Amino acid sequence: MTALAASRSPRLLVKVLCFAFAVIGCVIVAVFLLFSWQTNARLTRSVVENMEESQQRFAGIDARLRREHTLQAMALAENPTLKGAVDTYYCERGNEHEVGQLQSTIETELAKLQQAMAVPALPVTDVRGVVLASAGPNKGDWPAGARVQLRVEESGAPVETVVLRNGHPYTATAVALVLGRDVVGEFFLASPLDDAYAVNLASEARADIAILLDGRVIASS
Repeated sequence: MTALAASRSPRLLVKVLCFAFAVIGCVIVAVFLLFSWQTNARLTRSVVENMEESQQRFAGIDARLRREHTLQAMALAENPTLKGAVDTYYCERGNEHEVGQLQSTIETELAKLQQAMAVPALPVTDVRGVVLASAGPNKGDWPAGARVQLRVEESGAPVETVVLRNGHPYTATAVALVLGRDVVGEFFLASPLDDAYAVNLASEARADIAILLDGRVIASS
């Protein structure tokens, strides 16, 4: 009996050790899995919080830019020389000599306003949506005689819109030119939606920016 007990003793010890190692291994694996889950959860939460902060910053920047553009457009649209020239142009459009002089007056006035505001494109249309003149580095996309879909609200409030000109998308603030109680034309404060625009937004939002139009990326930072 003593010899049998002695032979079983090492086997029992081995089983106990194996069981102990198995338990320790399971604990280590469980701790590792728990630690990995917590790390992934923290990383995911951090990424989500950063994205939410970036979205909030972008929304704030976008709202500020819209307010600035709207106020600028409304101030420019109150220019009496510009409004008077556009109204006279519409009334005298059958007289080629007068029309040429009025277009020159409008273009000169637009050039002054563009220098003051430093906007990429500053076009003005008549009530039919025909571009009368434009100013700015990007005025080539807004040539005189081209047609632009009118976006004037019945209330006369400024309209934020995207306009495609010459294959180039623009973000534009459109505001009615009102003389008395009559709308005599429309004024656009336009900036191209390009990579430079996206880079400027990205630097303020501290996040990468991609601009999509009709499901297609048209600009990115």
